[in-house]
Amino acid sequence: MEDFFKALKTGCALEKRQTESYAAMCRVLSLLAPIACRLLLFRAALRDAPNAKASALFDAVELKLIAGAQVKPAPIPKTIEQALALLARLGGHIRNNGAPGWQTLARGYETLLSLKLGWQIAQKCDR
Repeated sequence: MEDFFKALKTGCALEKRQTESYAAMCRVLSLLAPIACRLLLFRAALRDAPNAKASALFDAVELKLIAGAQVKPAPIPKTIEQALALLARLGGHIRNNGAPGWQTLARGYETLLSLKLGWQIAQKCDR
């Protein structure tokens, strides 16, 4: 439970959101709670099954976007460890700094969500 709140406060920057009412805070929380859960899932998967298939956490489009969005495009990740390393790199993580923290994972995931939204919009425009 403590890790969930850490993901929410640090990764999703809940406290930095300038909401003016309880209702607004509830709406922000309803948007950020699933993201915090996903960050928890990432960290747990990295700890418990780093060599499992990356497709256990990400769909095929997400894996292509994670790889293609790198400064130097990388091969599509095959393992969870590879996928999360690339995701953290999207968030600004530097390999020499140890394991990625909440903020770099959250920033990388936010970038991935934006890329995926753009990809989905582009798919609709092609029809």
